[in-house]
Amino acid sequence: MITLRRVVLSLLLAAAAVLAVVGFQLTKETIPRSFITNANVKDVYPRNGDLDLRQSTIGFQLVAGYTGRLSIDGDHVPDSEVRHVVGLNQFLYQPGPDKTLGALKPGAHSATAEIWPLSDPKQVSTQTWSFSAH
Repeated sequence: MITLRRVVLSLLLAAAAVLAVVGFQLTKETIPRSFITNANVKDVYPRNGDLDLRQSTIGFQLVAGYTGRLSIDGDHVPDSEVRHVVGLNQFLYQPGPDKTLGALKPGAHSATAEIWPLSDPKQVSTQTWSFSAH
């Protein structure tokens, strides 16, 4: 049986569902990039100030035509342990007990990307960021 109360409740539930869907679609994740001071760096992982797992990937992404090297807490990561994703120009390192630098300890860490153009390896610049591991 159709009653005024059922019609009103149905319309209210439908409106709530529509508003929920619209609300989720309008939400955008804003990622502050103000800490990236080098114009040749597209992104860093984990993000500056993040708290991440100790086994999370650490690395950076560069614009085309550039290459780089990663250091963590002042120690260079061997190039053989850095995975270079050519199409995206990403340089990624997976810490662990089987790696030269070992597993990350819990606490604060810093990473530095040394960057240079493929055409002139002497023009080195850097990007440094900090993160915490637990």
